[in-house]
Amino acid sequence: MNYIEQRVFLFNDTLRSNITMYRDYDLDEIENAVRLAGLKELVDRLPQHLETLVEGNGVNFSGGEMQRIAIARAILAKSRFIIFDEATANMDTALAREIEEIIMNLEHTGIIYITHHQSEELLRAADHVLTMKDWCIL
Repeated sequence: MNYIEQRVFLFNDTLRSNITMYRDYDLDEIENAVRLAGLKELVDRLPQHLETLVEGNGVNFSGGEMQRIAIARAILAKSRFIIFDEATANMDTALAREIEEIIMNLEHTGIIYITHHQSEELLRAADHVLTMKDWCIL
């Protein structure tokens, strides 16, 4: 199981290490996770690509980029279940919708998607929708 929250912890090491969490993966697997998480353009722009150093808890990345790094981690780990807790909150609307579509179409992965911003597309893609108000499921 993987849990992705709004605030992502990144450590001082390469972007590759922050995505792979020091596990061995084929480059194709890493690149696929990067692409699915919407990071390809960013990685291509970075001077050292995946070998770019992440500074003190990711200060050289925006909040949305950090969330996409966490999403790439989860995709790469091939978890059976992923909990996304406001995982697209720091992204612009168009990118958030694109990432949500990718997330909801991951094969062989159960998704629990927690959000305050429900789109029609996201609701249609869900098998079940639970709504909470005042700590109660409606």
